[in-house]
Amino acid sequence: RVHKLRVRGKYAERSIKLMRAQGWRDEVELKRWEEEMAHIFPNIKQGDALIGVSVPGKEARFYSRDKLIGVIADPKFSRAFFDIWLSEKTSEPNLRKKLIGSD
Repeated sequence: RVHKLRVRGKYAERSIKLMRAQGWRDEVELKRWEEEMAHIFPNIKQGDALIGVSVPGKEARFYSRDKLIGVIADPKFSRAFFDIWLSEKTSEPNLRKKLIGSD
């Protein structure tokens, strides 16, 4: 499923909501993460690609059009962010299966 997002911050807001659904509860941490994402994520339009790369135990890196647009140097953030789609508790189990190559 593709979300069409046009306003900076909406993607960050949605990500935080999904992290809470995964069980993340530290509101100070979540607020900091939301602010960091809002500064990094560009306005996302149909056809744009936002690529996230997890560097295990270190950080999450984000790219747009083959260009690094930001880094969140927090291994807990990286886990929480990518768990939105990769955790067994994801709200998108079919997408998870595709991402991890499982049937």
